[in-house]
This record gives sequence, structure tokens and C-alpha cells, in this order.
Amino acid sequence: MSSWSKNVNFFDFDCREAETSIRINSQHGLLVEQDASYMGEMLNRVQKVTDVMECLVKRVLVAELESNNAKQKVSLSQEEIKKKSIHIETMSEKLDEMDRFASGTNSILNEMRQRVEDLVEETCRQRQRAAENEQELTRVKQDFESLKSYVSSL
Repeated sequence: MSSWSKNVNFFDFDCREAETSIRINSQHGLLVEQDASYMGEMLNRVQKVTDVMECLVKRVLVAELESNNAKQKVSLSQEEIKKKSIHIETMSEKLDEMDRFASGTNSILNEMRQRVEDLVEETCRQRQRAAENEQELTRVKQDFESLKSYVSSL
């Protein structure tokens, strides 16, 4: 027998109704003993089928409840996935914005680095000019002193 029949006890059936019916009909002389036995057996079989059907209906109800629960879980999971997708999109947009900001900042830093390098070069040139000017001043002083000495000696 299949697994559903394991939950049904086929031997615990109450045949009081059948016995009552048989007694009433026996008193009137309508049924013979074989008919009563046949009717009892048929009532037992009908009861067995009824019990099996009730068991199947209960299983169907349980399966429907489990199915509904699973559908609710799927629905909640889909909502959570939508929320996570929106969150990921938002984070991606923020990341793109931060990337653009970093690129802009990098450009500004490169410009500033170039300016600093230019200033360093200009400072070096000015120091060189200052050194050249210092040497020129020293030569002019020497020439002046020589000229002054010459003029004094005349």
C-alpha cells in the first residue's frame, strides 16, 4: 500500500449504524443473513474510503498552507532583493560621484604640482640671477675701488 494508507487504521470502524439497520430490517423479515453481512462489509469499505479521503483532504490543506508560506517567503525575498538592488544602484551612483570628485581633485593636485615645480624653477633662476648680480656687484665694487685708487693717486 502507498504511504497515505499508513496513517489510516482500517480496523477501528464503528458498525453500530449497520447493526441497527440490520436489526430493524431483520425484524421485518426483509433481509437475510447474507445480505446483512454484505451490507456490513460495504459499510466498512465506505468508512475506510471516507477515512482515507479525510486523511488526503488534511494533507492537501497542510500542503496548501506550506505552499502559501513558501509563496510569502518568496514574496518577502523578492522585496528584499528589490531593496538591495536599489541600495546597490545608489551606492554605485555615489561611487561614480566619488570617482568624478577624485578625478577632479587629482587634476587640481596635478595643476598645483606643476605650479610648485614652476615656482621652484623660477626660484632657482632668481637665485642664479641673484648670484650673478652679486658677482657683478663685486666686480663693480672692485672696479670702483680701482678707479678710486687711481683717481686718488693722480
